Amino acid sequence: MFSHETMKKITKPVIWIIAILFIAGVVWWSIASFIFQDQEVKQEEELQKSITETAAYLTKDGTPIDNPTYWVYNSDYESAVRNNIAYYENQGVTPDPYFSSSNVPSEIEIRYNIVSTDLNDKVMLYYASETDLLPDLNAVETEAASTLNSYIEGENGDYVKQQIIYLYGSLDNFKNQIASSITMQKVVENIENNVIKDLEEKVENYYNGNLDQLKSKYEKVTASHILVDNEASATEIKEKIDNGELTFTEAASEFSIDAGSAAAGGSVGSFGKGQMVEPFENAAFTQEIGVVSDPVKTDYGYHLILVEDRTTFDSFDEFKNTDAYTEIKNQLMNEELDAWLKEYKKTEGFGYDLNDVDLVVYDKYNKAVESNDTEEFRLDIQAELFPEATDLVISDSYLPPILYTQLTDTYIKGQESTISGYEDIKDIYETVPSTVISLSTEEADEVYDYYTNLNTENTTDDQKTVDASVTADSTSQTEEIPEIIGEIIKITPDATQIDGIKKMMLKVKRLRGYEEDYGELSPTIADEKLEELNSDLDKTKTYFDLVVEKLYQDMPNSTEVVRYMYNIEPDNPQVVYDYYSDSYDSIKAIISNPSTYEYYLQYYQQYLGAQARSYLIDYPIQNMELELNNKIIEPTDTSTDLKVAAIYIMIDAYQSLSNLPVNPEMQQLYLYGEKRYLEELEKLMPGDENILDEINAVDYLLTDLASQLTVQNDTNDASPAVSNDNTTLDVSSDGSETLDTGDATDNN
Repeated sequence: MFSHETMKKITKPVIWIIAILFIAGVVWWSIASFIFQDQEVKQEEELQKSITETAAYLTKDGTPIDNPTYWVYNSDYESAVRNNIAYYENQGVTPDPYFSSSNVPSEIEIRYNIVSTDLNDKVMLYYASETDLLPDLNAVETEAASTLNSYIEGENGDYVKQQIIYLYGSLDNFKNQIASSITMQKVVENIENNVIKDLEEKVENYYNGNLDQLKSKYEKVTASHILVDNEASATEIKEKIDNGELTFTEAASEFSIDAGSAAAGGSVGSFGKGQMVEPFENAAFTQEIGVVSDPVKTDYGYHLILVEDRTTFDSFDEFKNTDAYTEIKNQLMNEELDAWLKEYKKTEGFGYDLNDVDLVVYDKYNKAVESNDTEEFRLDIQAELFPEATDLVISDSYLPPILYTQLTDTYIKGQESTISGYEDIKDIYETVPSTVISLSTEEADEVYDYYTNLNTENTTDDQKTVDASVTADSTSQTEEIPEIIGEIIKITPDATQIDGIKKMMLKVKRLRGYEEDYGELSPTIADEKLEELNSDLDKTKTYFDLVVEKLYQDMPNSTEVVRYMYNIEPDNPQVVYDYYSDSYDSIKAIISNPSTYEYYLQYYQQYLGAQARSYLIDYPIQNMELELNNKIIEPTDTSTDLKVAAIYIMIDAYQSLSNLPVNPEMQQLYLYGEKRYLEELEKLMPGDENILDEINAVDYLLTDLASQLTVQNDTNDASPAVSNDNTTLDVSSDGSETLDTGDATDNN
């Protein structure tokens, strides 16, 4: 994990050199030979390469195109893959071979995206060649050389040159990659100009039809503020700023009670509509730029707001002067180009063949996702993995069982949800009278609303019953209520509890909703569906468990595989250890570096306030500690090696926590935790001098902290210190200490 400063240092020219060439285009030799083919520019060596040496190639009407321009060679494909992976690795992350995360694609996804984009580029090259839209090669070479020189002639030129040679082998190779990128850029631009008509009109129509959404998304204010707890202080501070006694930044740092923004001179960055409380938002979107506002009252106190920049628009001409216009124009242009390309490929009979086993599988998966038919694909893989009964067979690749695991995990959750629905249906038929169960949604709403109002008017908190006058025999009252209410009273004469009737109506409404989802329903249908669904779920879980267990056996270091395994065997000590070892890696990246910890804490405080630390650090560690103790450390039948490994995790956690910038009481708490696990470790490894030295070192720190706290307490007239972290040391019956963060709602 990186702080903002770390990321700034990482963002050197070499990163965007790699990024700008995301290597998803044709290779330079093929473009050059293709553009100059009428001039008899030959690339005999390349032309002699066999189509079987490619990663993929275009077909037309089912027949491979024999022009190598329309082939994706393995060497170029693998080079592109390496460069893409290097891009992520330079940012501190390594793509998993098969599993994607929220911000990092898997390697197979990278590979598939590269070959897919490359094939699409080649289709556009084909069109460009047929319509005389190819760029001038000499102009491309000149621009590529100029671009290369701009990289290597700057202040960091020598460093960049070394990185280019390291990544691409030579400057010429890199220049060719630049030329490839420029060529495809110009081809795409030429095609866009040729096939996309009336784009400006389409942008304006989009603007007129989506103005509210555009304003909500793109209107922004960049501002700073000073927050104080009373209007008089805000007015006084504004006067000092206006008189030049203080700058806004100085005043924010000194007086603002919003610690997060005060540390940044009051800056709250850029925000749009709906992101700030209404009075603050209204003031920020109307306040003159560069002028400190009068005090603005919100629930948090009084704000002085300084607007540094603002983007708003009330007409299409104003919209055209914003970055949003360019973004929307590009979006619509891409949509038009994608639609054209799809139709062109269909009309001209373009297809492709893939020569990589994993790419073939992933292509089938991707098509299933696009057609919203993943269930057929999942069952096909299941049939391949289990050709006979429950004998699992994994042949050429791990990709099929991994895709099966991902899809089946989703399928199981869906089946469990459906089963829960049918169980609810069954309960409704068993608990709601048959004469009531036929009510429509509107009738159930009418009854529910009536009794809700009656509940408010005629009952107390302790007496939730219908007024005695509301009975079937009470003529005057019955005449005043809707007909359906009188019918309900007749049907359920003993249903005088208001809450009971209301719950019954909610059940009726749920049943009507289930009928919309599932069709015709009855108690018999519900029983039959439950039997069918449970049988299918049991069978599916059997297959799923076998696949996960095999993947865990063969890929025990895969974080995602371990997560799946933990879900099916949450009490297996080895699985528990692997799961929390992976989980702790994420926590450790935060707590092992105080500056990284401070950055994450400030970031999450924007959303979680005082609860940020608890959710970010305390709760995950507390849960991990509970699981490791209950399932590994304390059980007598766990192997010593596994106990030792689990204890080392907890020692490292408490040691890292004790080195964070916390108050002495918290540090003392963490040191006690570290000591406890060191002593547990010493029991398993008696006489180990390193462990004894560590215990002595912790004792020394605890003694020193005790002295500090004594002095502090004397200074404060012996008043006990209170931890703002709401974290206490829970001493169990055996004298051990555990981390207790208390109730998450009490941090204030």
